[in-house]
Amino acid sequence: MNQKKVSKLIVYLRKKHGLTQQELADKLNITPKAISKWECGIGLPDITMLKEISKVFNITTDELLNGELKEKEQKHFPYQIIIIILIILLVIVIIIKFPKKANSKIINNCTIIRTYYIDKITPSNDENYSYITIHEYQNEGIYTIKVSKLIASNLNIASNYEFTFITTDKYLQVSPDKLFNNSEIISIDYTDKVGNEQNNTSYCNKWHNNMFPYMKHIFFIMRVEWPLLLTNYKYVIIELIIFNVYLIKITYFIYEVRKCEY
Repeated sequence: MNQKKVSKLIVYLRKKHGLTQQELADKLNITPKAISKWECGIGLPDITMLKEISKVFNITTDELLNGELKEKEQKHFPYQIIIIILIILLVIVIIIKFPKKANSKIINNCTIIRTYYIDKITPSNDENYSYITIHEYQNEGIYTIKVSKLIASNLNIASNYEFTFITTDKYLQVSPDKLFNNSEIISIDYTDKVGNEQNNTSYCNKWHNNMFPYMKHIFFIMRVEWPLLLTNYKYVIIELIIFNVYLIKITYFIYEVRKCEY
């Protein structure tokens, strides 16, 4: 055991972990004077303390006894990071290059607001349904839509209404008949707005619902786990893979949200 090397290593590790002599002494259940002696090279830790000191600094007892950290694993670490970064870039390129293929696996929950003018309301053969004839400002075409009698009873001819739909991003830009047939109407509000003042908007809530858990875990890794991983390379690759999977998912969600905002 090289006394000078050991004392320098203890000073280095204590400062690296942001500990005072008092805080380190508290963790080891000894006095700060003992820590001071070790660091000044006046004395060395008792052999019974080696395991506890190694545990606090997250190193091996051999490293502590030799007074230096092993660098074997650190030399290969940058290459592993480069490989993982290349994998991330490849996945991002695939997502952007082939959006349709990726898009078929993901369904976005979207809210659509459309303003329609009610031209006509007519009964149907089914007592539970009626037909409404509608058209949209500046859009060609008049559409006859089958709706429940309850909805029809709340509408007035020659009036504008804002219909709010819940649907998927597949139906963000479709004709009114397809939108009505493939969406859920959650509200209908009369509006006196005309022309360009009418509300016709769409947005998807995928960002909040799907991204937040992954962002939360990434922040946890960066704030809590990462400082510990830097001194214990055994688990770095596993944690980096998890980190990058979440990063890829977030990149995908950003792309999807950007694509579905109109």
